[in-house]
Amino acid sequence: MKYIVFLLALIWHITSAAMSFSAPKHEFFDQFSWVNRNGDLVRIYAKGTIEKNTASELLHLTKANNINSAIVLFDSPGGSLIEGISLGQLIRELGFSTGIATFNNGKMETEGVCASACAYSFMGGINRYYIGGNTALGLHQFSSGSNALSTEKVQKISGLLVAYMQEMGIDALAFTLSTKAEPEAMAWLSPEDALTLQISNNGIQQVTVELKQNDGVVYLRLEQVRDGVICRFLLGCDRGQLFLNGGHITNDKDAKNKAIWATWSAIEIGNETVQNIRKENNPESLTSQGSAVWVSRVLSDSELKMLLNSNSIGLFFGADGMMAYGVTVNIKPAMSKIEDFLKNCN
Repeated sequence: MKYIVFLLALIWHITSAAMSFSAPKHEFFDQFSWVNRNGDLVRIYAKGTIEKNTASELLHLTKANNINSAIVLFDSPGGSLIEGISLGQLIRELGFSTGIATFNNGKMETEGVCASACAYSFMGGINRYYIGGNTALGLHQFSSGSNALSTEKVQKISGLLVAYMQEMGIDALAFTLSTKAEPEAMAWLSPEDALTLQISNNGIQQVTVELKQNDGVVYLRLEQVRDGVICRFLLGCDRGQLFLNGGHITNDKDAKNKAIWATWSAIEIGNETVQNIRKENNPESLTSQGSAVWVSRVLSDSELKMLLNSNSIGLFFGADGMMAYGVTVNIKPAMSKIEDFLKNCN
């Protein structure tokens, strides 16, 4: 499989000024779905070359402005590798997301470059957005300028990079591919390549699967985070019935308001919507508890067969004539565990 395109003729010169951070106000109608799905995130623009103390400057900005939830938007040719890693680690510690964009005339524009050391900073984001188009994400070999590195130092730095990638949840194959690009050339990643290597996730975290027990009832819990919203499904059997509870998890206030506002809810299995139920007809079909809105259903045999032949399950709820909310979980990676659970359940 071809992951990256090499532009071997490109000589990559870092000529920009030291990286600076800003969190400007945007025009009221400035909308970008891959930002606003996260809620009202502060957009921090990181422009220029990564140098010593770059990470501490970002930390200072967040503390001085009391920023607790943000996305860092890069436009950078790279710079210091070690500082790039430090910046990525800080972004992960802060729980921030990352993307590639610039700010112009009151608006966020999806254009810019994040290359070399910047790519490692980009990897620090919880949600990492890369859509291609007028943005570019690139890797190449590390170097020390004109000074040759000893074999021992190369091995030490290589180990550091692989460990960092694994810590950030990145496929270590990305490091192997980056070594195939010469230090003076760049390996540009397509959006598909970045997703495959888990360098980007576009707001979708990997699904987790756990077997749980509560009050003697054994159930399977599937959970996936999408754009800051936790989607949790509980699949279990009780007294011969198979139940499916889907949770849209944000915070206590938001969950309570949504549950009061909504008039209907439904389950989606694959691409098919099933059991669209009005709350007035079955108050237990849509409830809130703590930070979650719960959509609860008992699955029929035919719906169970649909589930076993689908790649996703989802929940949706809304009000008449108004917008709806929904979340889905990719169950394909968890299908073997689902099948085992259902066998034991039966």
